[in-house]
Amino acid sequence: MISVGQGFSNDLRMLEQLVSRWESVSKEKVFKAFRRIGVAWKAEAQKRIPVDTGMARQHVLTNTYWDSLTNIVTETGSNLLDKKGFSYPAALEFGTKWIAKGKVKALGDSPLITDSQAIHTWAAKEGDATEKTSASFRKISGSPSGARFNRGGRFVGSGPQEQMPWLRPAFNRIRSWAEDEINKAMEIPR
Repeated sequence: MISVGQGFSNDLRMLEQLVSRWESVSKEKVFKAFRRIGVAWKAEAQKRIPVDTGMARQHVLTNTYWDSLTNIVTETGSNLLDKKGFSYPAALEFGTKWIAKGKVKALGDSPLITDSQAIHTWAAKEGDATEKTSASFRKISGSPSGARFNRGGRFVGSGPQEQMPWLRPAFNRIRSWAEDEINKAMEIPR
């Protein structure tokens, strides 16, 4: 027969208190990390969404909330609808048979769409293309994330990167950083 001594019982109570304190502090830190991720995702998405009037870019929003006692949700997207209820930003993200000649729609709804898969120009904007408008994205030596080029094949080094889809590649751009933020927030205090 094993007898549990008083010291062992006290150690368990102390451990239980430590875990309880860590859990409450950790929840708050993780929530704040998710909010930072939402802000970064929104900023990256705003750089990528194709712009005509600027309305879609202005309506990129982010929201972080608890959907239960254990789940934190960060949503980033747009609530912009026209008078008929059509969501232009959603069409840019998921495509139609008319936008970009159906190329965006063909990519499907995978959350893992990468920059190299995303389309950087589309038929409706090609006439408005400037030297700063991205037309392609390709890997180059010495660049871990690749680079953007205009229709003339010249490197586009700065400025907005209009592309479709715009939201999923924006998240994938910050994904590694976001994972690090969550991991840091969940570290056990010493």
